Amino acid sequence: MMSVGFLNHKIIDYIRLAYLFVKDKRTREHVSRYIRSNNKKNIDIIRFEIRELWKYWGVFPIQYYTHDFYSNSCLLKLDEMKAYMPSYYFYKIVYPYYDDIEKTTSMLENKIYMKRLFEEVGIPTPMTLFTKLNNVFLLNDNVSVVGETEINLSIEDCSAKRIFIKPVGGRGGKGIIIAEKIGSGYFVERNIIDYKFLLSLDGDYVVEEGIEQHAEILKVYEQSVNTLRAVTLRKKNGQVELLAVTLRMGINGRKIDNSSSGGILIGIDLVSGGPLKSYATYEYGEERFTHHPDSGFLFSELNIPNWKNIKFGIIDSARKLENANLIGWDVAITNEGFLMIEANTLLGLDHTQSGVGGLRDHFIVGEPLLAICNGRRDEVFL
Repeated sequence: MMSVGFLNHKIIDYIRLAYLFVKDKRTREHVSRYIRSNNKKNIDIIRFEIRELWKYWGVFPIQYYTHDFYSNSCLLKLDEMKAYMPSYYFYKIVYPYYDDIEKTTSMLENKIYMKRLFEEVGIPTPMTLFTKLNNVFLLNDNVSVVGETEINLSIEDCSAKRIFIKPVGGRGGKGIIIAEKIGSGYFVERNIIDYKFLLSLDGDYVVEEGIEQHAEILKVYEQSVNTLRAVTLRKKNGQVELLAVTLRMGINGRKIDNSSSGGILIGIDLVSGGPLKSYATYEYGEERFTHHPDSGFLFSELNIPNWKNIKFGIIDSARKLENANLIGWDVAITNEGFLMIEANTLLGLDHTQSGVGGLRDHFIVGEPLLAICNGRRDEVFL
């Protein structure tokens, strides 16, 4: 007999599915890619695989379209496809088991609060020059109110090649302004960055010094800071584990590495710090890059410098954030070590699974349906 909890999830999933196919731009792009594909499997095979994945997870397998499982180029067997988690299952069933989304969002998705927390617990993070909050400027102590003279002097005294002006609530690299140092000032599209420019911006911002990334990472692509997206989980026994890491890179001259902003990615082997595959990809689609299209860097030769210490630093940072259990970290690699750019709550499931494969076994033991039917999550989740 179908439980009330399972029935509720089915109803929500159908409503969400209708919304995604009608309103969500990204989902429509996936479906459009499927329709345009001239390399699809036999329709009977596609229907069978979708039906089996739907039965296995209990929710519609949108990942079938996200990761192009319908393509003849997809060599995964059905059991391997089952390891890829549907976004609904991950965000609505798995994530709430480990964290209270409202609490973690309020703690981490506001960059002012997040950076203050990093500094309090000793997580290395880029230098904040100042913040703009409700049109009031505060020094990096978030206490001292300063005016036009102090802001302009703070910018003039900065020696970094770039400064980053980030919306306090921004995600996926959206809205970030990157100003380049030219002479004694910083400019973006011929506009000098000063008090008046910053005051003219709508909303709240954090202004940070640019990062000097490690020379080996700079070789991959020099126009953006190429960061690691690292996923950590504090399990029921209290142990923190590093689950997955990808390297994100800008492309086509872009200064942002986020895959949602058009960047490319490659999965990283957690033992060696080398690549899981010999090629990078976009978050979606089948295009593969054995070399970086801008720099010509050969991805099979990629090696994350100082990997053992970087790996330890990521896990140690996760241990220090005691009120969040499932985190997606943006990690910049420097010549001195690493800097934590951000800690993200909704960590980009599609991105990570595109780089490292299905994440199911990091969270689930047994049948995923048991976590929906009768709420038996303690039996299912690690």
